[in-house]
Formats: sequence, C-alpha cells, structure tokens
Amino acid sequence: MDDKKLAIIDKLAEGYSNLAKNANKFWLALIIVSITAIFPKTIDNKKILLPFLLGEVNNSDFYVICLFLICILTIVFASSLLQATSSRKLIQVEIDKLPKDDRFVSYTHVQDYVDTILFPTYYRVAPIIQFMQGKNHFFERGKNEKIKEVIPRLCYIVLKSFSVILIHSVPTVSFFICYCNINPNNESIFRISKLFYILIIVLYVSITLVLLLVNLDYSKKVEKRIKKE
Repeated sequence: MDDKKLAIIDKLAEGYSNLAKNANKFWLALIIVSITAIFPKTIDNKKILLPFLLGEVNNSDFYVICLFLICILTIVFASSLLQATSSRKLIQVEIDKLPKDDRFVSYTHVQDYVDTILFPTYYRVAPIIQFMQGKNHFFERGKNEKIKEVIPRLCYIVLKSFSVILIHSVPTVSFFICYCNINPNNESIFRISKLFYILIIVLYVSITLVLLLVNLDYSKKVEKRIKKE
C-alpha cells in the first residue's frame, strides 16, 4: 500500500480512537450519575446525601440535579460518539476506494490492520463474532461454509442489540425516575416550570433516538461486512 494512503488512514484512526476514549469516559460518568439517582443515600424523608462528601440536599433538588446532569452527559456522550462514528465511516471510505490488490499492509489486509489499531467504544462486539468464524476469520483468507457465515451474523445482531439496550437502558430509566421524583416544596432551591421539563424530556428522547438510529444504520453495514469480501 502507498505510504501516503496509509498515513491518511493512520491519522483518521488516531482521531477515531481519541473520540472513542472521550465517549467511553462520558458514558462512565453518565452511568455513575444514573446509578446514584436510582439508588440514592437518603438521610430522612426530606434529605439525600450527595456522593463524594458534597453535602446533603432536598429530595426534589437532588433529582433536579441528577436530571440535568444525565441530560448534559448524554449530549456530550452523543456528540463524541457520533463524531467517532463519522470518523469510522471516513476510514471505511478510504479502504473501499483502494484497489483490491492494494489493500494490504505488508501481509495484513488493511481492514484487519485498522481493526487492530482502533480504540473500541463500548458498543463494539464485532471482534467476538469474527473469532466465531474460525481460523479463517481474517479478510481475504478463504471462505467459510454457508452455515458458518449465517450463525456469526445472527449472533452479532443479538450481541449488538444487547449492548445497545444495556448502554441506554440504565440512563433512560434513571432519567424518568428523576423526573417522577421532582416535587418542589418550600425548601427547594430549584423552581422550574413544567414546560421547561417537557423540553428537557423531548431533548433527551430525541438525542437517544438519534443514537439508536445511527447505531442501527452502522450496525447493518458492519453485519454485512462480517461476511467476507
């Protein structure tokens, strides 16, 4: 492969990996806030103890804080993840435009090379499925029997669906638990109109749906590539 083309792929892979690392960090922060909201440490019926010795707050204020944190972290997580997905698509465009006889780095297919150097997001399950294809799971290393192609593809759909549900279910459940527990009283700091909360819900649901749809679209393309070129 031409060194200039490989350098472009390396740069795109580096950019993708940085974005993937950021997305993973934001998701970890999101899941910590979500679990904290689902299992709060209550002092009495009116107060909840904040984590990391940050003090205590009114019940309703605690859920308002968690609601906004979940929404903000979802936005930054989605931003990093969607930008990483765009970078991954650019890498695939570069690979697909290469002539078939120019898709090797030394003796390694460029697709395997890219998969090796990319830092994975928590969504990535393709490596598990690739190994299910047996010793010839590398690109351009022979064809598997039909049944051995169908089973990994079905497993990919199951595993991918499970990972997507797991990643989004906890924050989503936590988000609506927070909303349902917001009940301002005389001691509450936050006095926010219901219209504003409705806008927050619409924003959160919209971002989550975008993530799910983009992931579904990208997963379809990956599922097709599991079947060897």
